[in-house]
Amino acid sequence: MELIDLLRIVRRWLWLIVAIVVVTELALWLGTQTAKPVYSATVSLQVTVPQSESVQAYDVYRSISLRDEIVTAINNFVELLQSDEVRQRVISQLGLEGDDALYSLTAEHMTDADFVDVSVETRTPSMAAEIANTHVSVAIAYYGELRAKITNADKDLFAEQLQVAEQEYQAAENALADFRTQNGIFSLESQMETQQDLLAQLQLERDQRLLDQAAASAIPADGSVPVAATPAVDLVAEVDKLIAQRQKELDQFTALAPQYNILTQNVEQARAAYEHLLEKNSEAQLKATAVKAANFIQVIKPAYTPAESESSWPKLAVLAFAGSLGLGVMLTLLLQYIYGSKTMDTTVVPESDQETPSRRRKGRKIVAQSQEPKVSESDHETLAYGDMGQGLWKRVRNIFRRNNSSNERESQVSSKDLDAEQESIVMPPHDSTETEAA
Repeated sequence: MELIDLLRIVRRWLWLIVAIVVVTELALWLGTQTAKPVYSATVSLQVTVPQSESVQAYDVYRSISLRDEIVTAINNFVELLQSDEVRQRVISQLGLEGDDALYSLTAEHMTDADFVDVSVETRTPSMAAEIANTHVSVAIAYYGELRAKITNADKDLFAEQLQVAEQEYQAAENALADFRTQNGIFSLESQMETQQDLLAQLQLERDQRLLDQAAASAIPADGSVPVAATPAVDLVAEVDKLIAQRQKELDQFTALAPQYNILTQNVEQARAAYEHLLEKNSEAQLKATAVKAANFIQVIKPAYTPAESESSWPKLAVLAFAGSLGLGVMLTLLLQYIYGSKTMDTTVVPESDQETPSRRRKGRKIVAQSQEPKVSESDHETLAYGDMGQGLWKRVRNIFRRNNSSNERESQVSSKDLDAEQESIVMPPHDSTETEAA
């Protein structure tokens, strides 16, 4: 369908399109006049990178980017803003009743920005600002509570594990203390080092005693033979006894070393686990407080009392005009299609040619010639512009072409029959009966 055809259809049904547009705009105007005034207040928020709500026992690598974290936080917060739980808390906190409790809320967020505008519409200007500010504060607190649940769960887990680690640490300390008490040592390493130092000193003392004895028994320079004095106590033997005693003590300490090392390692591991869990528990307590506050959502502009009501009449009028205009055009096309289809299905009954006496004599059976239906100019226009697409117009044109070709063939056959009939009338056939009678 060409543009000129569409314009002709619109011009033909222009009264219907105008009527639909006028009725729609009039109904919209009456509706806005009878509706109660609506006041709107807006709160502007800024969302930054939220802190992690979970406390990891060990450091892990996070693959999510900061931008994705901000977008996720904004989407979650917008969902909570529109939840029934937040609305019920606001209604309970402000004591809203009747129409005041049926306020509408919208949250707008730009794609590449970290700002969120929360608008509240209600019937009074003072309630609009109060509800908007309260709704945002309640939503932030509720969001913090939800995020803090993970942190509180981690804190409870760390507190429970901390108690277990403390008990294990105490048990390891008691085992090491009992071992030290039974063996009379405090630090095995220091004791062994002390014994080794004593053995080294005793060995030096023994060597010195041997040297002194050797020097006392040496031959003097004048050639006289010295008389060896028999000592009352053998000093070298005493030193050897001390060396043997210290060596025995060192061997005992060496035998205790494996058990002592195990007890010491148990104490160190228990102490490290206890200190780690104590640190994580303290971190979880601090993080629970920070996450619950939800400080990454900040109010940059609170809602103020609106001076006048929000009227959406121009916007609604434009939308209603566009919608009613489109509806009117579609309706005209539909009506034109229906009307055009009915006109196409209606055919004119052809008039049959009357049989002449000569045809009766000849016994010929002449087929009635179908006449082309008389279609007026308005009907042609209806057929031309009543279709809903180019395909229907092509089918109608093909039908007329086939009818015209069939009519031409029938007219040619009819003209031949008429010529033959005329010849039979001018030259009648020879009658054999009359000849015999003559």
